[in-house]
Amino acid sequence: MATWYTIPEVTFNLKMDYAVVEENTSTGSLKSSKRILVSPMNAQYQNYFKVNQSMQSELNVKFVPVPPPSKYTMTINVPDLKGKTLEEAKELIKKADLVLGTVSEVEGSPSGDKATEVKDQSPEAGSEARFGNKVNLLVMKKDGVVIG
Repeated sequence: MATWYTIPEVTFNLKMDYAVVEENTSTGSLKSSKRILVSPMNAQYQNYFKVNQSMQSELNVKFVPVPPPSKYTMTINVPDLKGKTLEEAKELIKKADLVLGTVSEVEGSPSGDKATEVKDQSPEAGSEARFGNKVNLLVMKKDGVVIG
């Protein structure tokens, strides 16, 4: 789960004087390039480049605390995955806004004509989890079936 920090309300003002210079260069036959250079304007810059034109910009930014989205703070009941195929379990995990953790093979045979079957899960069905928590599975599989 993401960590949320509270930032007190802050207003940030930035004022800058800068010079904008267009530079055209020719590198030979037919190639030429154009660059626009933006440099901070100060006395040293003005004296060195003999520039007396400048522009000014002001940037105002306000940071205010906001609560985290409810998606990240609400509790989710872990679905019951026992007896489901691995594919069904993956789909249920995704629909619950959880993440598939480790999938381990265990001894046993799936019931019926299933190629895979969830034998156990962690955390247990019905327990509380949060958005993005992992669900680990113990899966039985038929011979020749690759889990991955």
